[in-house]
Amino acid sequence: TESLLVEAEAPLIEEASGAVGAVVDSTRIGNLPLNGRNAFELVALAPGVVPLGIFGLAEPFEKRAQAAFSAGGSRGLSNEILLDGAAVTGSSEFNMPLNSPPLEAIQEFRVQLNSYSAEFGRTQGAVVNSVTRSGTNKVHGAVYDYLRNDNLDANSFFNNASSRPKADLRWNQFGGALGGPVVFPGLYNGRNRSFIFLSYEGMRYIRGASDLRRVPTALELHGDFSQTIDAQRALVPIYDPYSSRLDPARPGRRIRDQYPGNRIPASSLHPVAGRVSRYYPAPNQAELFPSGPNYFFGGNLDYRSDRGIAKYDHNFSDRHRSSFRYSQLDDLVDQPLVYGNLASPTPGPQQQFSY
Repeated sequence: TESLLVEAEAPLIEEASGAVGAVVDSTRIGNLPLNGRNAFELVALAPGVVPLGIFGLAEPFEKRAQAAFSAGGSRGLSNEILLDGAAVTGSSEFNMPLNSPPLEAIQEFRVQLNSYSAEFGRTQGAVVNSVTRSGTNKVHGAVYDYLRNDNLDANSFFNNASSRPKADLRWNQFGGALGGPVVFPGLYNGRNRSFIFLSYEGMRYIRGASDLRRVPTALELHGDFSQTIDAQRALVPIYDPYSSRLDPARPGRRIRDQYPGNRIPASSLHPVAGRVSRYYPAPNQAELFPSGPNYFFGGNLDYRSDRGIAKYDHNFSDRHRSSFRYSQLDDLVDQPLVYGNLASPTPGPQQQFSY
């Protein structure tokens, strides 16, 4: 007589560790919708984690900084993010990850909020320890392409208010992954011993960038502020900085004299200021409110990104293993100039990042 008894009982108390957190596995990483395909957004699934304002995909060109969150009431800049045990934080003032791997390259990650073991440190918030995938004895792969297009979008409120056409939007996020054993027919069979995993993701993103700003009027460019009023329709006073002196009625306070007629004399205008003022464009629309925006600008923001991971694993025995991973990220951002190409013949400032 043979019998098989299966029992599944969850322990009421975790005896081995006092850490509080959660594990996000590959099933949830692959199945949950993510706008921008950034796996670190799923940190919000852990208890005690609150996303901050720029958590997730604020803009594709901010993909280097897409894990702003508060864990257990701590500040967003106090978290630590690890990739295969190595720290990848340090980008910007929010201590965000330098690189977020493609979804297909992440096996799982664990979020720990407090009471970490001695192997973790350098943080007052959460520790996010992500593990990249490795190859297996079977060859597995994936190919994908995600598309967004302005032909499926409505026009924005401000474009409609300014009688502007719908902004451009071309968003292609594509890539693939391949993993399996290292096999050279007739030379080497790496099943159960040597494995390789490759992952690549590219992004091509173009969207219309527009905004409302204020530029000096023709009178203001010549120092005449007699018609410059605030939102309460009160004159905005312009003071002579050279008339600053102590106020006899209020010790410790200083007073200045307002320019007569609220006009700066030509003799007080610096020659450099006169040359710089020529680069300001003229207002191209009526002010929405007194001293409010009077200049509309638009253009296309172009973002190109290529990222990839190559990982090699070798098992010497059941107790001795080695792993090698190479990661790279190349970003190129081409942003439109706010005031057009008046000061430079180049199409706009470019920022390139490589990690």
